[in-house]
Amino acid sequence: MYGSLNAVVSVANRLKRPPSLSESFAFTPENVERASRNSSNTQLNLMVETSPQVSPNSQQTQSQEPLPNACTIKFYHGVLRLTFHLTLISVFETLFFFFYVSTMEDSGIQNTVGGFVNDAVLSCMNLTAPEKVVVNDILSAFINSTQVIQTGQQTYTQRMAYNKNLLNQAWIYVGGLSGFFILLVCGGYAKKIKIRWRSVLFENMLMITLLALYEYVFFMTIITPYQPLTANEIAMNAVESLQNQCGIL
Repeated sequence: MYGSLNAVVSVANRLKRPPSLSESFAFTPENVERASRNSSNTQLNLMVETSPQVSPNSQQTQSQEPLPNACTIKFYHGVLRLTFHLTLISVFETLFFFFYVSTMEDSGIQNTVGGFVNDAVLSCMNLTAPEKVVVNDILSAFINSTQVIQTGQQTYTQRMAYNKNLLNQAWIYVGGLSGFFILLVCGGYAKKIKIRWRSVLFENMLMITLLALYEYVFFMTIITPYQPLTANEIAMNAVESLQNQCGIL
């Protein structure tokens, strides 16, 4: 029955039996109302305390990806250093060959051929007018000067275009290595790998500097003093070919 002693016990949820006579003083209307209110507040407090709480730090920790292990980081730095080293070498070799070595080679060939031709030029300068006419008639039968000059100009244009394509191909190699190096750097940052830029730059710059110094010293002390085919040997080969093939001279 509502308002009875058993109803109060069921509301309080504390006693599982009817109260004794000594406990009946507590169940006055004021005490019953206070007990009911305290019981409700206690249940609400228990619900709040027992509810699981997830801190923002724990959520952030769970959302983070695991960092690479030590072996992966070591392998990554090795590939990064090697790629950067190859990129610098490709730039150095491209500049060194196309803007220095090729020029030296062209100059060496021109000097060799020029030394062979200059002897003939010095000899013809001392010819008289009638002698020049005779020599010109003989050479014109074998050499078409107009055709030779036109062919030489066409060959020069083709050679320059071909060498320019080679230079562009070399820069494509440089671009490919540079692009791969940039991808490695972006991948490292994406995987939260700390790149030791000071170490990478120092060791590669030091290596490229030593390589450039060695290349220069080797080129100046070995390649430049090297003696290629001389003008006298070219003249000898020409005379021997005329003697063996044409039976002259």
